Amino acid sequence: MAQYIKNADIFGRIGSGIGQGLSEQLPKEIERGRLASGLKELSQNKDMTPFERFAGLASLPGNTPQIIQSGTDLLRQQAVIDSVNKKDSPIDYEKFRPKLNPRQGLSTATTTEGTKSALDPYIPPSGEEQERMARELVANEPNIYPTIESGRAAIANRVSADVNQSNSKLAKRELEESVQNRSEQKLKDEIATVGAQVPGTVLSKLQQKAVDAVQSGKMSPDAAKIHYGENADKISKNFANIRSWGNLGLVTKEPKSLLNSIKTVQHQAKEGGYQKEAAEALIGENGLTPQFAYASMYPVSDYKELNSKIKSLPSMNKGINDVLGQPNTQKINETLKVAPNLVSAMGLEASPLSIMYELDKKGYDGESFKQYLLDNKETLNLSSNQLDELEKPKPSFFGWLNDWWLKSFSGVK
Repeated sequence: MAQYIKNADIFGRIGSGIGQGLSEQLPKEIERGRLASGLKELSQNKDMTPFERFAGLASLPGNTPQIIQSGTDLLRQQAVIDSVNKKDSPIDYEKFRPKLNPRQGLSTATTTEGTKSALDPYIPPSGEEQERMARELVANEPNIYPTIESGRAAIANRVSADVNQSNSKLAKRELEESVQNRSEQKLKDEIATVGAQVPGTVLSKLQQKAVDAVQSGKMSPDAAKIHYGENADKISKNFANIRSWGNLGLVTKEPKSLLNSIKTVQHQAKEGGYQKEAAEALIGENGLTPQFAYASMYPVSDYKELNSKIKSLPSMNKGINDVLGQPNTQKINETLKVAPNLVSAMGLEASPLSIMYELDKKGYDGESFKQYLLDNKETLNLSSNQLDELEKPKPSFFGWLNDWWLKSFSGVK
């Protein structure tokens, strides 16, 4: 017996399919709508405790374990942000950072940065401060640090890096000190070996140069020791020459040879940076006047503009009579007239005492020039060496006598 199968209506089959799809889809859409509405309402309720908010999240229809986990993480993040916002002020982490300072000052193997690290070592923030920093990091950059754990890890890494940086600076300073001490001691030993005798300030300058040569890599400590030891020996001989200019041995010296010797010492003192020490030796060892001593080591002829201006001054040696014990008003007034022009050419290196010496030779009043500098030192931008010169006392009779003694045998004018 044949079986008869009725052909189904195509629209009926489509309708059956749509009905079945809607029956499955509509509950899901309703569930999603309820979930979205519940999440929105939960986010707007700021008065709930963290537990109440979690309970509300867990009871929403349609949630999943993944939604509960993500929501829990967001609740934790918001709790951190809220706790940070309640604080009066954030922690300034920069105050804990190791200090960085550029090198400055005299030539030395120990840098200012290394010294600062030793005197003011890095002290890491306390546990409580680190926790606050981590919370602030999460609050300020939630997209980068979504959890408190990630914030803590970031702060811990930062503190660890700064500790390592500080320790490296301290270790670097120890190496710097070792280089400096070794270089200085080698030079001292070499100077003692060759028997050189130089003033303390000159020795200090030589040590600075030796350390700088070693620190910059130009010389090894042994090479610096030999090079600057030879310099110390030459300087020692120059100071021995200076001492010989103030005794009876001058009688046996030929004037031209003595004058050349003075010029040689002046030239080498200028190159070596010890003109001031040489001038002070002329005062201390030979009893010369400060004006003559500094004029011998800082001659105005070394300063082109200044030399030209002094040469152009008319002589005041004729036509103006001095009265013993009385200031010469005319000479004083003329000196004060030319003083500003001379100061403008003096710069920071020329010697005020040397200028006074040249003014006296042309009949002006050197002491008035000195007083002009003293009265205006606050505005004239004088160097420390120039200010030191202005503190020198007036020459005594014996100073003038000693000047005359050396001039008589050398031909110095």
